[in-house]
Amino acid sequence: MRCGEQDFLNLIRVQGGAEPKLLSARTEPVKEGLYGDRREYVVPNIVHFIWFHHPLEFKFRTYLTYLSVYKFIKPHYILLHGDVTPTGYWWNRTVADVPNIYHVHVDDKKSMFGQNFAYPSQHSDVLRLYVILDYGGIYLDHDAIVVKSFNPLRKFDLTIGRESDYSLNGGVMLGRQGAPFLQLWLETYRSPNLNLKKWGYDSVRMAHHIWEYFPHLVHVEETSLAHPNYLDPQNYYRDPYDWSGNYAVHLMREQIAKIPNDPKSLKGYDCLLGQVMRLVYFGDQKLLSNVTWKGMK
Repeated sequence: MRCGEQDFLNLIRVQGGAEPKLLSARTEPVKEGLYGDRREYVVPNIVHFIWFHHPLEFKFRTYLTYLSVYKFIKPHYILLHGDVTPTGYWWNRTVADVPNIYHVHVDDKKSMFGQNFAYPSQHSDVLRLYVILDYGGIYLDHDAIVVKSFNPLRKFDLTIGRESDYSLNGGVMLGRQGAPFLQLWLETYRSPNLNLKKWGYDSVRMAHHIWEYFPHLVHVEETSLAHPNYLDPQNYYRDPYDWSGNYAVHLMREQIAKIPNDPKSLKGYDCLLGQVMRLVYFGDQKLLSNVTWKGMK
C-alpha cells in the first residue's frame, strides 16, 4: 500500500492504537510522497527508532545519529517508538535541529508469544520486525551513524548487513511493508524450541539461517552496514580505515564508552570514529582546528 502523508499518519493510529505526537518542527510534505518520484523504490523514506530500557538522558553520540539521518537520509518522518521520550541537553538539541520526529507510544513488554524476555533488548529485537512489517521504512539502532544516502538500498524488499560468517545484524535494516523475510523471522519467535536465554541467537543467527534457506527474500550487504564490528574493534580507532563504501557505521557496546561526549573533543580525534563524527557534525571528516559549534562556551 503506497499511502500519502495523511494516510500514513492514519495508519499509525490504526496499527499502534495511539495518536503519533509531533516532537519537533514539521516541514512541508514533499510532492512525490513517501516513496519518492522513482518507481524503483519499494521502501518508504521513513526512519524508525526504538527507545526502551535506556537512560532517559540523550548523549552527544545519539544526537549525531539523528543528525546523520536528517543530513543523509532526509526522511519524511522519524518515528520514535517506545513508552518514554528522552531528556537532556542533547535531546533538546535533537528536536531543535532535526524536523519531523514523532513519538509513537508502545507499552513495554516483558514477554511475547508465551516466553519471557531474558534480556531487555529482546523486546526491541521483536518490535523492529513488527515496525517494518506494519509501516515499511528504515530501522536504526541508536548507536548507528549514517554516512550517506540509503536510496540505492530502497529498491530491495529487505536489506540487512552481514556481521560475520554466521550472523546478520538487525541494528540497521530497511524493508518494504509486509516483507516476507521479516514474516519468517518473526515466526521463529513463536517456536517452542526457541531459547531466549541464548543472547543474540534469535536476533542475529536465526536471521542468517533464514537467509541460507531463502536468499531470494533478502539483500545482504557484506560490509557496508555492519562493519567494523566486534570481531575487528581495532578498526574503529585505526587510521586509515576505508569506510568509503559504508552506508552507516554501527558502534559496538565496547566502543561507546570511548566516544567523545562533546563536539570540541572531535576536532583532534584521529581515527575512523573521529572522521565519521566530524563528517556529521562539522560537514568535514578532516582533523579540524579553527572551528566553532553551536552552543560552544
